[in-house]
This record gives sequence, structure tokens and C-alpha cells, in this order.
Amino acid sequence: WVFPEQGVTLGWKGDIADKQYSYNATTGVVSATSKSYTVHNLFATYRPLSGPLAGIEARLNWDNIFDTYYQPHLSYLPAAGQTVRLSLAKTF
Repeated sequence: WVFPEQGVTLGWKGDIADKQYSYNATTGVVSATSKSYTVHNLFATYRPLSGPLAGIEARLNWDNIFDTYYQPHLSYLPAAGQTVRLSLAKTF
């Protein structure tokens, strides 16, 4: 959602992955190597167009909001759990 008069953007991003299979050419065996997963992320951006805060952008990201345990495909380590990030930027 975009609210241009207020300089606000809100949104959702989903990472949805089905299980992945591997094939062993020597044995002919097919097996699941990683499980399926769904991860939900939210974000908000505030960018005032005028006034003393014009040119500043504040971003808030809340990743993996349900703290889902998952291992991305082709990774040997599990992904980070629930993460919150706040960033500020200034345009000159």
C-alpha cells in the first residue's frame, strides 16, 4: 500500500518454496534434500516530501515474522529467525 500524501509505503513479501529433490545418477535414487517452507516479511517506509524531514527515508523491516525454522535450498545452515531492522538514509 502506498500513501503518497503521507510519504508512507507499507507492504508484505512472502518467500514460498516447495521441497527440493536430488537424483543420484549412480544408484538411481531420488530423495528429498530440503523441506518446503513459507516465510512472511513486512516492511514500512516513511519518506516525507516536504518540511524539515524532507530528503530523509526511514525503513523498518520485520523478516520471518512467525519465526519459522527453515533451511533455504542449497544451504548447509538454517536461515535467520525473526529479524527486525531499522535504517535511515538522507538524500542530499
